[in-house]
Amino acid sequence: MPHSNSPISRDPRYTWDLASIFPDVASWRRECEEVLAESIRLSALNGTLGASGEHLYKALRELDSLDERLERVGVYASLLHSQDSRNDEANKMTQQVDALSSEVSSALAFVDPELLALGRNRISVMLEQYAPLSLYRYYLEEVERGRPHVLSLEQEALLSALSPLASISETIRDAAHDGDMKFRPIKVGGDVVEPTHGTIESLLQHPYRAMREEAYRSYTDSYQERVRTFGATLSSQVTTALVLSRARKFSSAFDEALFGDNFSAAVYHAAMRSCREHQPLFHRYFRAKAKILGIEKLAEHDIFATLSPNAPEIPYDKGVDLVLASLAPLGEAYVSIARQGLTTERWADVFPAPGKYSNAFSSGAFGTRPFLLLNYAPSMTEVGTLAHELGHSMHSLFTHRSQPSRYSSYAMTVAETASNLNQVLLRAHVLATADRDTSLAVLDEAFYFAHRYLFMMPTLSRVEHTMHSIYARGGAMGESDICKATVTAFAAAYGESVSFEPERLGVKWAKFCHFYQPYYFFQYAVGISAAMSIGRRILDGEPGIRDRYLEFLAAGDSKPPVDLFKIVGIHITARDVYRDAFKVVEGYVELLERL
Repeated sequence: MPHSNSPISRDPRYTWDLASIFPDVASWRRECEEVLAESIRLSALNGTLGASGEHLYKALRELDSLDERLERVGVYASLLHSQDSRNDEANKMTQQVDALSSEVSSALAFVDPELLALGRNRISVMLEQYAPLSLYRYYLEEVERGRPHVLSLEQEALLSALSPLASISETIRDAAHDGDMKFRPIKVGGDVVEPTHGTIESLLQHPYRAMREEAYRSYTDSYQERVRTFGATLSSQVTTALVLSRARKFSSAFDEALFGDNFSAAVYHAAMRSCREHQPLFHRYFRAKAKILGIEKLAEHDIFATLSPNAPEIPYDKGVDLVLASLAPLGEAYVSIARQGLTTERWADVFPAPGKYSNAFSSGAFGTRPFLLLNYAPSMTEVGTLAHELGHSMHSLFTHRSQPSRYSSYAMTVAETASNLNQVLLRAHVLATADRDTSLAVLDEAFYFAHRYLFMMPTLSRVEHTMHSIYARGGAMGESDICKATVTAFAAAYGESVSFEPERLGVKWAKFCHFYQPYYFFQYAVGISAAMSIGRRILDGEPGIRDRYLEFLAAGDSKPPVDLFKIVGIHITARDVYRDAFKVVEGYVELLERL
């Protein structure tokens, strides 16, 4: 892979064009000042929202415009920080955005309480009086749904002012994790290499078992050294989540997390039960992989080992071509937009670099182009990551072109459907003409994500649920308790199919920032399961499914997630969608067992 100082990594074609958001930091600072001034001006709307349907419509449009501007300044600062977390200026900019967001929220904290004070009847009359206001019907219904959890104006203003405190634990964790962690150098061939967050996965995929084990030990050593810090930040985050949820009259962070997407507990439990019931399928995978690798039993450091020492290397540009070709079932309009973004509009920051955010994501704001962050290495797994993040980006783009900014976000479950579906199409495309080594490379990519989303994430969600449940009952957990809970959960999940060292397995939780967004983990299982179901139907040529899927992408957040999934014929509280998904996974296992 290109090093951070190689010519290709500095080639502008492989980096973001952040000037497309703001030409320079000075322009960004001016916009921050103007956003604050605009929020103060709009605070004069306090007490006027019920004047008429037309007035409310215009007020909400102005508020949306302000939110769009605030989102853009936030994304710009966040992207700069993601490129290099050691950049002190970018760090300060993200803090300034947090403070600005708090000030804006405080200035406009009157909106929801005032809408609720108007009452359902008055809102209904205003909707009848002024037809354009129907654009906000779903938003107004959601405000009413939240009535039990909206506080007085003074309390809402106080919570808005305190909102930056909610992210302090995560900010400290990210600074320690992404900016400060160092790993013991190891020998790779004749060279001495210091693992990084951006390169550890390629080292754990190394064909030589001793290399994988040494990389794993170096990596887990560093987490063990810092486990107290990460334990303190996570415990603080869980406490904060509980306090804030109870301030809003929820009994727990679990209840608040589900309420946000209008989910019942049945959605969570259906996903978790289904994943637990199908753990034996992953045990088959672990045994088949051990057989191909020529070892008696997988150890934790073997889980991501490449299945074939002759796996094809796929340079980034070839990876782009593969992804675009695989997306043909979604139609030329979809593919042409994606091609332009990846080849001419510089949507992607491609290669690893010191201080760069260690995972991958898709970002952007309403009115900007999408921005994908990758840490690309020339493997099929990384091509899958590209397809995944591109799916997020295209989802946002379709939504932004079809919805007002008020409905431009979407639930995590919906987001993960769009990203994972692209990978389902990619695998089918490559496997159609693959030789044995390429097939093994595709299965590496397939199981990397299936294992992550249908096995590892649900297991981590059990650890998370244990933590939140204990804190909700007035208890607490230190880092040793979190480590023990992690070992217990994964020991049960692995059964007899994977060996591990408890003290190293125990720090697995510390690698995941997802803990800082309560009940984020399980939503991956929902998303990938829906994606596998929809993808199978698209590939089977089911009449109308492609158009319904594109409608699903364009719907954004204009309906509850449960209703959005119904557009594509999926009921996420039922077990059928998970059975469909695990049939796809079983097909991958059977192919691996035959190879």
